[in-house]
Amino acid sequence: MKKGLLLVLGILTCQLMLAGTPKVKRWKSWLYNKQQTEENPKVVAAVLCIAVGPFGGHRLYLGTNEKVPIAYTLTLGGGLGILPIIDLGHIVFSKDISPYRGNNKVIMWLK
Repeated sequence: MKKGLLLVLGILTCQLMLAGTPKVKRWKSWLYNKQQTEENPKVVAAVLCIAVGPFGGHRLYLGTNEKVPIAYTLTLGGGLGILPIIDLGHIVFSKDISPYRGNNKVIMWLK
């Protein structure tokens, strides 16, 4: 038990000592910038649609009115998950999702 605790404390001490070095700072900034530039809104919207689609989480990410996710939740995704499945298809297979951003219609793909 004591050896495990000492090992954990030693690892934490080494991490704290290395955290301020220039190489670690440069690596952290590179990793942070890499994560920021590689965010794909189609992928994020698709993952949210799969995870919390019946509650309209993907619609909140796309910038819709707060009433739309309430409608999704009350109807369990527009009739037991039909709307999120159709939304997922439109998000994945469309070239540009900008028409869906800020769209306040419950059925976002209707014109």
